[in-house]
Amino acid sequence: MDVTLRFLDNPITASASNFNEVVGGGNLESLAGSGQCTAGFTGEMNGVPGILTATHCLQNSKKYVNRFGKKYDFGVPITDSSIYHEISFVPLNSPSITGEVYRAWPSTTSTSNMKITGMGIAQAPYTDWYTGLKVGGTPLCHIGLNTGFSCGAVTVVDEGFTGAGCNASSKRLIPIASCAQTIITVEGSNFRINVGDSGGPFFDGSGKAYGLASAMGNSRTAYVTPIKYLQGFKLKTEF
Repeated sequence: MDVTLRFLDNPITASASNFNEVVGGGNLESLAGSGQCTAGFTGEMNGVPGILTATHCLQNSKKYVNRFGKKYDFGVPITDSSIYHEISFVPLNSPSITGEVYRAWPSTTSTSNMKITGMGIAQAPYTDWYTGLKVGGTPLCHIGLNTGFSCGAVTVVDEGFTGAGCNASSKRLIPIASCAQTIITVEGSNFRINVGDSGGPFFDGSGKAYGLASAMGNSRTAYVTPIKYLQGFKLKTEF
């Protein structure tokens, strides 16, 4: 009998035995049981495993749900004490986390996970002083619960932002009107962002982690909070 072997493009990196692991880019499920935000990168704080997400996503979210349907309850979130950085760490009742992010949602078969290798520093477009040529900003990709996987490029770094994300993060009597001037703007004709993508991870083609979706300017423009400002967070990586 003749046998034909068929090799899949970008097979899933997780085996069946790993379907219970927590991976970045999953669903943050609300009290009502409907998805409202996206989980960011995985890691640890104080020796406890968990995930990062946008602070405004934690007002109603109570569970992490991976793309295979496994659910985990949240612990008590740890929010950046400055309040100006729209980012929080969520401890998870999970036996293990994996240093990867999804590149497909909600599909379970089409695309491999991205292995996270470390943190990156975003570069805005600039003109080379020697050649006079314009150099584009850092290319970044994103996974969001609503729009899935898409890529764009950094157009602005160290930007201030006034919007719902920063206001929603405030626990003070007087709401803070804007985030610190650390926001990264990502745009592109093929890039997509929408409601439900908040908290989702931004990463480059080598697996470097950059930040989380905090807000959208329009469906092709995202405002991203760098993850380096959450002190004590140890990014989970895979080599």
